[in-house]
Amino acid sequence: MKIVHTTIRYPPAIGGVESYVADLCAGLRDHGHRVQVYTSDLAQHMRPVPLPPEVPRVERGGVAVRRLHALALPGIAGYPLLPGLLRRLATVQADVIHGHCFNYCSADFAALLGHLRGIPFILTPHFTPAYSPKWRLYQHTLGRLTMRAAVTAVVSPFEQRIIEGLGFRVRRFALLPPAVDVAAYQGPRDAAFLACYGIDPQQHQTVLFVGRVCHEKGVDLLIRAAQTVLRRAPETRFLLVGPDWGDRAAFETQVTEAGLAGKVIFTGDLPRPSVLAAYRSADLLGFPSRYEAFGIVLIEAMAAGLPVVATRAAAIPYVVEHGRTGLLGAVEDTDALAAGLLQLLRDPALRMTMGATAARHVAAHYSRAAQVRRAEAIYRSVT
Repeated sequence: MKIVHTTIRYPPAIGGVESYVADLCAGLRDHGHRVQVYTSDLAQHMRPVPLPPEVPRVERGGVAVRRLHALALPGIAGYPLLPGLLRRLATVQADVIHGHCFNYCSADFAALLGHLRGIPFILTPHFTPAYSPKWRLYQHTLGRLTMRAAVTAVVSPFEQRIIEGLGFRVRRFALLPPAVDVAAYQGPRDAAFLACYGIDPQQHQTVLFVGRVCHEKGVDLLIRAAQTVLRRAPETRFLLVGPDWGDRAAFETQVTEAGLAGKVIFTGDLPRPSVLAAYRSADLLGFPSRYEAFGIVLIEAMAAGLPVVATRAAAIPYVVEHGRTGLLGAVEDTDALAAGLLQLLRDPALRMTMGATAARHVAAHYSRAAQVRRAEAIYRSVT
């Protein structure tokens, strides 16, 4: 089967959506499908990826990727246009077009061309609701057409409920959650990696955060919880891995003013092997995000055998089972967050039991093979 994926950003751009699309495409390619990706030349904050656009390249997983120049127009800077995408999709040969990211032209253009050319269009919205006048206008015009895909493949039941609650006329929903290569997250601690940040696994316990360093991910909440944790467990270290999304300077000031320098550590953006080393070397994941349509970081940590301390925000309770694979508290409740972290830091047996349960859960429900089978079933149902 020839499958075309369209997405606004693709690795080396960082993010859950980017990883989701890349892993799905690699899995489909490994199962013998011909996969083509059309994406933009954008990395984070509208900066271009350091790769030549408009030139097809074989990238991760043997997938052909074509990066198209993005155009940000005044007034719609948050909706970068890909003029070249319309031209490419007008002639591409495909059995299915799978568009990603509602409220971006990567999905909108794919929906339009799929409709005009009679090619089945699948949408994975990676849905984040917004309430600005521009968003409401989009929702009732172009967005309505895009959401009328042959199948809307959501990453979680929570995402489906949000879309239904907004009144979109969806033809059919299907569940297509993220997946991970479980084996890549397993292995011994990397003492040399931890030593780069002044952490000694013989003396310190490590709370890991992975994700964009921004307000939405609750980094400020984790720093506040760290103050409580470090008063009672001063041997703890907090390692925050991920790219600056505009708020890191403010968070570093928060750390300094709280007297946590050297104990709350920002690594910045890291190459994938180092991120995997971070997962394998930590004791647990602290993830107080304020919103997650799914939260791929959660299953990555769980695949590494880490229990999770997180919030009950959005889809997180669907991914993390409170009391079995982690501990959940209310959004914005830093006391509950600190209590959960301390409970697992002080109880190694509970931590190991939850971590082992988490790893088994991911292997059973979020393997790449399971994801590819779900995707193939969706594609075959419309072709």
